[in-house]
Amino acid sequence: PKRFNKDGSPLQSGKQQRPRRIADEILRNSLGNSPFAGKYMVLVGTLLGLDREDSAAFLSQLGASVQSDINMQTQYIIQGTLSESDLAQSLAGISARRQKDIADRNEDGQALTILSQRQLLAMLPAGLETASDQER
Repeated sequence: PKRFNKDGSPLQSGKQQRPRRIADEILRNSLGNSPFAGKYMVLVGTLLGLDREDSAAFLSQLGASVQSDINMQTQYIIQGTLSESDLAQSLAGISARRQKDIADRNEDGQALTILSQRQLLAMLPAGLETASDQER
């Protein structure tokens, strides 16, 4: 299915419009002032009520390079909201695998920062305020 408009902006379903507005406002406030520009990240779950692809696109628009797996370039692990299937996989050992990846990288001297959605938003200009204002 087509996920993007001709101008490159994502298509919005009814349930995606509000989260997309929140994300767009945060992106406008962070324009040229993102602490994540040039950083490598792994996203676990989703952000701001967006689906997984739009959550990754949001991070990319902040200037981050979103990776599917932890590697030696990874600087941040963003712990978003887990879906039921993600939660079931996590309980089945996927979480343990990621914990081992993190421990291995730390032993190799690589500093990994794990951020929750709230911590991520707090690092962005007006991120928490925008998300809080829009949720009302």
